[in-house]
Amino acid sequence: MALPSLIDAVEMFVFVAWGGILGVTVVRYRRKAIRRTKAYGLGAVSVLWLAYSLFQLSEQVAGVTAPAVQLVGLVVFLAGLAIGVLWWQIRSAESTTAASN
Repeated sequence: MALPSLIDAVEMFVFVAWGGILGVTVVRYRRKAIRRTKAYGLGAVSVLWLAYSLFQLSEQVAGVTAPAVQLVGLVVFLAGLAIGVLWWQIRSAESTTAASN
């Protein structure tokens, strides 16, 4: 196996793994198996890694597909940042509530 194809396989594994982690996090949060803070934190990290993987994938595709994948990656990245901000606000609110008790 040549090095570039190994790198491609690793990048695809990272994309699938973080997608799986995001899916499991959503399911566990819906079933109330994990707290909101942890769900938002894992969600933000997962979505940011998915965006990274999409940017890596855009280098391997050609034609008009590459800019489309980059645009999707940008949207996913911005969504990850938004989820991260929500996580930060929730975490701050919970720590303030815990400190006042």
